[in-house]
Amino acid sequence: MAFDKTDRWVILRLRNDGEVAWLEYADSRGRQRRPHGELRGDDPDWPQRVLSRPLLDTLEMRPGIRVPADLDQLLDEAIATLPERYGPHANGPVPLPIFFAPLPTAVGLWVRPPWEEHMLNELWPGFDGNRVEAVRLARQRWTQRPRFRLPLRLLAIGPLADAVLANLRDKDWYQSSAETQQFGLQFKTVPVEEVVAALRATPYDVVVCEDSSAAEVWYAAGRLPQPALSRPRLVIQLSKPYFFPERSSLPAGLSLLRLPVPAIDQIAQFIKDFVYGIIHDYPLHEALKAAKRDAVQKHISDPRLPYEARLIADPASNNNLRLSEALAGLQEETFTISQTAARGDLPVFFSRMGADAPPQMRIQLINAFAPHEAVKKSLDETNSLKFSFLREDQGLVPLANAEAAKAQAKASADSIKAALGDFFNNPDYVEAMRKYQERRVDVALEALNEMSVYLPVVPDYTLKQGERYRLRVHIGQRADGSLVVGDVPPLDPLLPETEARGYNLEVAVFEKDLPCLGRACSRSTCRCSAARRRSTLICALRAAGRLSCASAFITRTTCCNRSC
Repeated sequence: MAFDKTDRWVILRLRNDGEVAWLEYADSRGRQRRPHGELRGDDPDWPQRVLSRPLLDTLEMRPGIRVPADLDQLLDEAIATLPERYGPHANGPVPLPIFFAPLPTAVGLWVRPPWEEHMLNELWPGFDGNRVEAVRLARQRWTQRPRFRLPLRLLAIGPLADAVLANLRDKDWYQSSAETQQFGLQFKTVPVEEVVAALRATPYDVVVCEDSSAAEVWYAAGRLPQPALSRPRLVIQLSKPYFFPERSSLPAGLSLLRLPVPAIDQIAQFIKDFVYGIIHDYPLHEALKAAKRDAVQKHISDPRLPYEARLIADPASNNNLRLSEALAGLQEETFTISQTAARGDLPVFFSRMGADAPPQMRIQLINAFAPHEAVKKSLDETNSLKFSFLREDQGLVPLANAEAAKAQAKASADSIKAALGDFFNNPDYVEAMRKYQERRVDVALEALNEMSVYLPVVPDYTLKQGERYRLRVHIGQRADGSLVVGDVPPLDPLLPETEARGYNLEVAVFEKDLPCLGRACSRSTCRCSAARRRSTLICALRAAGRLSCASAFITRTTCCNRSC
């Protein structure tokens, strides 16, 4: 079963009105438990549980806490829906991230971790620490960052941060691949006085710092231009063992991993294992859990290190460093390049144009597409690579190689676009192109496999209940993986005359048995220029229900230009 990053998390909020304390519940499936009105007297929907004296003293609470009557069932069901994790680095089951909202009292800022696990153990009879990773909720509202793209950039601040990254930087699979160093994983170290300049110059994904330089990191992270694009996605803060205050809030879209430092070699090994989890496409909470397991199972660190490590994030930022997202972005960009640089059958095109294709126009088009073979060769190399996130040399390394090949293809495609720019500056050529080009609507469906990679499906492919799929609608030439059968009439003759440089085409997807995921999915607009070669729309679907046959309809594209 494919890991669905959007569906599996729980948020617990501890409330206290001075007389009664209670625990509120919410999860990714939309289930919520909040009291209606004041909790006074006996309430079968909110029974009282008694906490141990050490936990009460830590949290400064009364002996009893009200919890939802079905709390055990809700948590057990959330655990039961988790997928399995396979591979040489899978050292345990996929953990459920349980986000704990900040405590309602000032003492919560100084509570020694991990009080969350102690509370779960006392309130949940089925609690298994190996199946859960407690995360402190960074913020009440979270936003989606733009899709993560390679390279994964790590910034070390100061000599200690540089030293703890050496274990990762010196690996053979990294040192032996120039493509991985350029397109996969990049390291840089700066002194604390250069933090602000470094973060403004390059959008680093992960920053490793000490307590002494943390203030500069937070200052810079909160004041970067275009923060959604330039702000770090994760800060790893090395703190004095083993007691540190919790930050009450973080900049939007940023997660924080607090780690004590018992010894340099131990923390270096722990961070290496944690980054390996990211390379294996784990969300942050699972990468942390995997590193904790390795530390305990291999006896490689002070036992307090995995015990005290604490992640502060939200359900969105928890997934901000997924390599599967980088792969999906690479696939989409590769497809766009392939359509942009698609030469088509120029002799047939010229034959269709007849006398409207003067010799100079023919020569200019042929010369413009001269780099086409170089583009095709690079893209074929990218598409032929096999990816598996189970190992770094089967995931990150080939992904970096694919990025390198894509960069070459993009350079050749850009030269085609530049040459075509001169072509489109001639109004007579543009009019001829609009008159004779035969762009067609094409549709493909891609399935999310067990490695979180989208692959095209064939027409007789059997959909699986509950699985995610990606619908691709594009205008141009028929692409690999097309589900369209037979000859499709060209779109251009159907478009009305316009003085604009193109059309906004509205594509409506009627979900029926395949619900759309995302607000912009079921009805979206794609831009189709008057004489350019392609336009693409992608949205996510889910196969739902117990059905022998599932269907979804896509309406014919509708021109929604004001000038139409």
